[in-house]
This record gives sequence, structure tokens and C-alpha cells, in this order.
Amino acid sequence: MPACHDYSILAVLAPLASALTFTTPTNWASGGFETVSWTTSAGDPSTFTVELSNPVVFNAALGILNNVNPALQSQNFTLSIVPAVAGYTLQAVNVTDINQVFATSGSFSIAPTVSSTSSLSAGSSASSGSSISAASTTPFGVTVSSTSGSSSASSGGSGSSTSSSSSAGPNPSSFNGNGAASNGAGSWLAMIAAAVAGVAAAF
Repeated sequence: MPACHDYSILAVLAPLASALTFTTPTNWASGGFETVSWTTSAGDPSTFTVELSNPVVFNAALGILNNVNPALQSQNFTLSIVPAVAGYTLQAVNVTDINQVFATSGSFSIAPTVSSTSSLSAGSSASSGSSISAASTTPFGVTVSSTSGSSSASSGGSGSSTSSSSSAGPNPSSFNGNGAASNGAGSWLAMIAAAVAGVAAAF
């Protein structure tokens, strides 16, 4: 009696494994302009979505890139404002089924928002002034005085003023050393002679 052999054919369905691999981000900042990069190989999905995951921060992962072409191997984007903490990961998921995860990055931190402020203020003011006064009196009673001044204020304002005054008595030749008036010796003799002539005529 020929032996009967039952052959069981087992069909094993194995899911297609993806070789898509993320480069773990470094130096990311909340609200910054960042780059997601990855490597691919044959058999990777034709497109995928990138999500930012952190179970402590998000109830659900945050989608940051959609319909990504794996051949690009990197893509830039502006990150939304997110908490500056550790424990973030990137996930490549199926565009139509986010529960199918193709790849997950290593854990990384996101720094606070980078901000810079600068201010520049400048001001200057300058003022200067000078005054000169002088007065002199000559032996003949002549007084001469003068003042001058200049000033400049902030923003270049300027002004100047000068004044002078003089007063003079009689001509210096009209005074002797003691300040008495003098008309000359000839005049005195003429007056005396006239006086004597007048007395003689009276007698």
C-alpha cells in the first residue's frame, strides 16, 4: 500500500521592512528654520509624512512635513512654537495611515526660541562761552572798556556779541600834571598887564 504523504503548504506573509533612517536632529530651536534629513534604500515607500512626537508634550504627534519624496533625502521647514524640552522624536508615517510607522529618529531636545534685540542711541551736546572785558583809564581821564563773548548750544546754535564804550574828558593838552586847566604863560601876563593899566587909568 503506497504511503500517503500529506504536504502542508504554509504561506507566511511578512511585512515589507523599510530601510528609511532619520538623522537625529541637533541644535533645533522652537520657531526656528530647521532641516529634516534621512537616508533611503530600495523598497522604501514612495512618499511619507513626517511627524514630531513627544508623549509628554503632545496628546498626538505634530505633523511637520507631508507627502515627502524620499529621494530628496532632506527638507527644510519652519518649526512651530513648541515647548523647549527634551524627549522629541521624528516619525515617518504612511500618508494615509499614520498608525503605520516607517522610521523613528533618536531622541533629541528643542531649545527655546532664538530672539535678538538691539538698540542704538546716541546724543551729544556741547556748549562753550568766553568773555573778555577790559577797562583802562589814561592819565588824561580817557576811559575805554570792551566786552566780547561767544556761545554755542546743542545742535550747533551759535551767537556772538561785542560791545565797547569810551568816555573822554577834555583834550589831554588842556590839563597839567595836577589836573588843573592851563592856558599858557603868555595869556596870564596879558591879563596882568591889562589889570594894571586899568588901575592906573582910574587914578
